[in-house]
Amino acid sequence: MNTQELELQQYQAIDDAPQEKAVLDLFSSLKWAIVVLCVAMVASIVVQPWFLAFGIVLSIAIILSDARVASALSRKLMRLFDTQYDAIEEVFSDARTQMDSQYARVLSQALDIYREIKAAILDRNGMFAESFGDVLPAIQALMEKIALLTRKAQAIDHGLRCHDDMDRTSLILQHYQQKIERDAADDFIRAEWIRTRDSLIKQLKSQEEILRGKEYVQSKLTNILTSLREVHLSIIRLSFSEIREGSDELSSVYHTVMHLSEAIDDTVETLDRITYQQV
Repeated sequence: MNTQELELQQYQAIDDAPQEKAVLDLFSSLKWAIVVLCVAMVASIVVQPWFLAFGIVLSIAIILSDARVASALSRKLMRLFDTQYDAIEEVFSDARTQMDSQYARVLSQALDIYREIKAAILDRNGMFAESFGDVLPAIQALMEKIALLTRKAQAIDHGLRCHDDMDRTSLILQHYQQKIERDAADDFIRAEWIRTRDSLIKQLKSQEEILRGKEYVQSKLTNILTSLREVHLSIIRLSFSEIREGSDELSSVYHTVMHLSEAIDDTVETLDRITYQQV
């Protein structure tokens, strides 16, 4: 395995880290709370019982001082008390903090369109929202897939950066090809040259495949945002007319959303083939 492949796999491992690892990291960061609680339990037995209560309070304070715990707790409270809470807003807010500026802008644009769509659907004192009972959940599922696709796009972009410049790889490949054709050497040296040349050919193909994948996904993201805007405009047009559940206009919007969802699934599948099964 060459250095570039190793770097790409390391990045993918970080990007796709399982939730269990996050739990272990959190447990490690809260070890002092556990230590304090254990000391308090021993002190309550040996010295005074009130040490246990003091240890529990101090342990809770240490736990809440962890940024991840505080963030998770604030989200739980928000879900309980905020009647306008939207899980999509949370998903996109989390995703944007992990994105480069280019892909963070894509998520911001998608979220702005989603907010406009939701505002249009929830207009007219809820009467319009009832007619769109199936469309809004489909759009929310679509938004989650857009966030996933954007993460994939950044992953493949970082994968491309893990590789040397394509022009440089081509020059090195040309250099070894000329050595094989022109220079005199014993069989062992020539075999090494041939092995290096073959490895460079595979690397160049991999670079070209990743570059095509990057261009492909960026084009897809642009098309998806354009289609999402068209969905928004369709909903606005419907808001000025009397619609009935199951009407052709409403079905058209729903099918457009579902086709977008299927297109994202196909794109993600293609990206997985590019990033995990490189030529």
